[in-house]
Amino acid sequence: MERRKFKRYVFTFEVLCKNIFRLFWIKQIYAVDVSRGGMKIYAKRNFRKGTILKLKVLNPFIKKPIRAKAQVVWSSRKDPDKDIWAMGLNFIDIKQTESNKLLYGVDI
Repeated sequence: MERRKFKRYVFTFEVLCKNIFRLFWIKQIYAVDVSRGGMKIYAKRNFRKGTILKLKVLNPFIKKPIRAKAQVVWSSRKDPDKDIWAMGLNFIDIKQTESNKLLYGVDI
């Protein structure tokens, strides 16, 4: 039985993210599925469960990055032979307009 509250949309966007205590944005992170409640990302580094991240999602159809804050709720190595991690993020701060841009590609 599916426990998700929101429908998931499968597409890939580049994401810039940083730990809220860091100055620099980390690249080479990709959102691979998104819902109104959060997203799954693939990254070349691991963020531990509970880590709060600031996000900039780069949707090629929208001029400005979509901004949100999310918490890592799970993390696992995607491929044991490669240093790529899959992580589940729960949005803890995202405006309704930003959520709409993310899900529907509409710049309102």
